[in-house]
Amino acid sequence: MSTTQRVPVGQLREFSMGVLTGLGTPEDIADVVTSHLVGADTKGMASHGVIHIPSYAKGIEAGHLKVAARPDVDRETKSTATVNAHGGWGHFAASWSMDLAMRKAKETGMCAVSLTDAGHIGRLGTYAEQAAAGGYLSIVSTGGGGPRPDSGSRTPPSDNVIDRLTYGGAGAAPYGGAKPALGTNPISFGAPSK
Repeated sequence: MSTTQRVPVGQLREFSMGVLTGLGTPEDIADVVTSHLVGADTKGMASHGVIHIPSYAKGIEAGHLKVAARPDVDRETKSTATVNAHGGWGHFAASWSMDLAMRKAKETGMCAVSLTDAGHIGRLGTYAEQAAAGGYLSIVSTGGGGPRPDSGSRTPPSDNVIDRLTYGGAGAAPYGGAKPALGTNPISFGAPSK
């Protein structure tokens, strides 16, 4: 007997929006986060989809995720920027950062943007697809997380592997190791094509 259940995309979107806005997330931010979560599920990446909502709720309750925080630029040059997400939704901040990178690249030919103090950003391929849809080449990567500068600690809300990955804890055991000690540090490349 399979534990997989199929849910119509519209119902999944409605569910996600309802939960996220119910947790206090502004509607425009909840819409972006929902698009990322449901998008991951519809692309076969359920590990990055709505399965994260319970962990996000725990993170909000614990004060790790600030639902109304909006990103802004800490430092920038014509072709670089450091964006601070202020502990907010990583999906929203990363999409915002990619839009910024594309605007700067349009002016200068290339751009590098780093994102700090963001929650889990989800499936990296989403941002490479965002850049490709805009006509840009991209390399998108993320580190394994770690302590937030404002809190001194990013202790996951539980020992659940999804919580550890969502809140910057270790997600992978080193070769021969018995316990997770390393981040997964994914990377994604994107290019426009016909």
